[in-house]
Amino acid sequence: MKPRPPHDPHRIAEIQTRLVDIDAHSAPARAAAILSGLGFSTADQARPCSEFSGGWRMRVALAATLFAAPDLLLLDEPTNYLDLEGTLWLEDHLANYPRTVIVISHDRDLLDTSVDQILHLDRGKLTLYKGTYSSFEEQRATREMLDAKHAKRQADERKRLQAFVDRFKAKASKARQAQSRVKMLERMKPVTALVTQDVREIFVPDAGENAVAADHRGRRRLGRLRSEKAGAQPRDAAHRHRRPHRAARLQRQRQVDAGQAAGQQAGAVLRRGSRARKNCRSAISRSIRSTNSTSTARPTTTSAG
Repeated sequence: MKPRPPHDPHRIAEIQTRLVDIDAHSAPARAAAILSGLGFSTADQARPCSEFSGGWRMRVALAATLFAAPDLLLLDEPTNYLDLEGTLWLEDHLANYPRTVIVISHDRDLLDTSVDQILHLDRGKLTLYKGTYSSFEEQRATREMLDAKHAKRQADERKRLQAFVDRFKAKASKARQAQSRVKMLERMKPVTALVTQDVREIFVPDAGENAVAADHRGRRRLGRLRSEKAGAQPRDAAHRHRRPHRAARLQRQRQVDAGQAAGQQAGAVLRRGSRARKNCRSAISRSIRSTNSTSTARPTTTSAG
């Protein structure tokens, strides 16, 4: 086979067709839009990858994957290295992705916004649910409730049949009926046992209870100090031996009280942070959508390190 000349028009036509197929002319603009959505400024897009930290390099890898736009996109915890703005942009991008996406994530907002099917793995069995994650939870709860009712009905029926067999198996006139019940019991398939996933609640005592307990301890300690100041001595040697243990108990109780107070403060901070995060998500989401609807993409040249 003879080599084609360097200016073969057929070869040039093939190259141009391929460039059109992969949308090469808009590649700089698409790359800039993806990088910008993941938090890279215009100046950052011109920097080599070697200048970025590990977290930002993970963003670059995610941007390269999204830019390739494969027919089957596999993502494992894609929001781990993203801030709130980057997470919101990724949610919108995946929701509008024109091909198949399989994502593993613990981000419930991402699963409620960007997916329309949930594949649940439970005890070695995969079950497909239509809808978002919230819809999946409702469907699964309904299914578990129906399974529990079915299991209860089956247990009652099995108990009734077994009682009939135990009562009439030795009676000649009822032997045939008892044998029929035995066969029914053998044909009855047991319902798969349900695995409960209840989460133990964390109990944080009320501040008033802590205050009362602290007040009682303070009063007892004040009484001991007054007795020691007045020259009172311990009642016996056993009392003296118990004092170090009492001090240790008091120290442990103070540590418990400090931990409970810290837990209350952390809980309050988490609740305030959750409300602020929801408000911030709503505001940023509205801002991003309004910006995307009013702005046009401009080609920007990117360089990779």
